[in-house]
Amino acid sequence: MLRYLAGGVDDVRRAARLSPFAFLGAGLLLATVTVLVPLAFGGTLLEHGSFGADAPVLGSVKVTSALVLDSGVYLVVVGLVLLVLTSLGATGDGPVGPAPAEAAPEEVDA
Repeated sequence: MLRYLAGGVDDVRRAARLSPFAFLGAGLLLATVTVLVPLAFGGTLLEHGSFGADAPVLGSVKVTSALVLDSGVYLVVVGLVLLVLTSLGATGDGPVGPAPAEAAPEEVDA
């Protein structure tokens, strides 16, 4: 958001390495898989799951399915914000998303 205010839509497009649709798709996929995985193991929809491990430096670490679901929702929100910011200054004549890589100018024989 600050980059949009400081540099405009072109600066946002140059800074975005992936298309906003990539963030949206990854977030939706991650959230959907998190919701549906318990069904594959005989549980109910949105059933809570957790995984614990002992990390050498951190000690005991516990990861829950809510963290994975929230990560998917976060990616969806980031994708939507990027899509809105790149669409605000769009003139309607180009693609929505990051700016294409600039090609080197071709040499013209005189």
